[in-house]
Amino acid sequence: MEVLIRYSAVALLLAGSACDFVRPPTVVDIPRDQLLVHSVLSAGTDTVRVLLTRPASAQSFDRAPAPIPVSGARVRIAGGGAEVLLREAAEGFAACLTPRYNGDPSPPPTVAGLGCYTAILPGGVQADARYTLEVDTPGGERARGETTVPATPGWIYPREAERISMRWNLQMGYPVAEAESVVLRWRSSAAAVEIPISVSYEVYAGRQAADAHSCALYLTNPDGSFVAYGTGLVQGDSIRVRAHLTNCTRRGDPPGSTPLRPDSAAFSLLLAAYDSAYMVHADRRDGRGLREDRASPGLTGAYGVFGSVATAGRRVMFVIEGS
Repeated sequence: MEVLIRYSAVALLLAGSACDFVRPPTVVDIPRDQLLVHSVLSAGTDTVRVLLTRPASAQSFDRAPAPIPVSGARVRIAGGGAEVLLREAAEGFAACLTPRYNGDPSPPPTVAGLGCYTAILPGGVQADARYTLEVDTPGGERARGETTVPATPGWIYPREAERISMRWNLQMGYPVAEAESVVLRWRSSAAAVEIPISVSYEVYAGRQAADAHSCALYLTNPDGSFVAYGTGLVQGDSIRVRAHLTNCTRRGDPPGSTPLRPDSAAFSLLLAAYDSAYMVHADRRDGRGLREDRASPGLTGAYGVFGSVATAGRRVMFVIEGS
């Protein structure tokens, strides 16, 4: 059954994870009075967050409207031998949302304070543990959710502190360092994994640390398409990629300055493992619509998502020839 189309549009906002691999809002059409529940648990963290909202009464074709917060609800998360009642944050508290900028020139809306419920979970969120969510609103609505946090994934290749060679090339007049293709391998029982784009401030030139403003590392498939940054779900235990290093600039340099050409750069590749609910939420969707049966992964009684992730980092040193 296709998603409803006769109601106002609303951005489904991901809440709960403080990591930058989380998805930006996805626009779907739902009833204006529908309860939206959004929470993603992250293994190894002790802060849990749940965002409760309703669709805005108006919409814009330039950007999604800010949703209306739902206050006064009873919110409970339990699992891993612990349980906690979440309290609504004060107005101005913005930690419920950490949407990832995904190349859209119009940044997604933010929600601060009201409607954002948070707490410290005793013992933290445990990998491979089952958690439940209970939401009861003052108006009598009941939403329930369940997720099993993925086991922490493990890197097989690259090894810790692996050194990978790169060479400088020019692409459209800009210097880009590129490596030969390699096969990344890992162990994970999760429904899917993703390797997000990485930005490094550990850049070296002339064997000295460079005061670099940013260097972006991105990965491409053999056909040249991006591995991450919006299209990066991988269902399996390996992927062949090429690494590219670009946009290296010195801090304080004015626009148009000669780009920095470092001789090496250190990055932490992040492997993010998703449970089945978050895999559905994060899966790339074409167009403005979304199948209704995929609009509430991990939840009953509400639209949104209740899912979980587990991550593993791997530090890699890229050594660039010809710098």
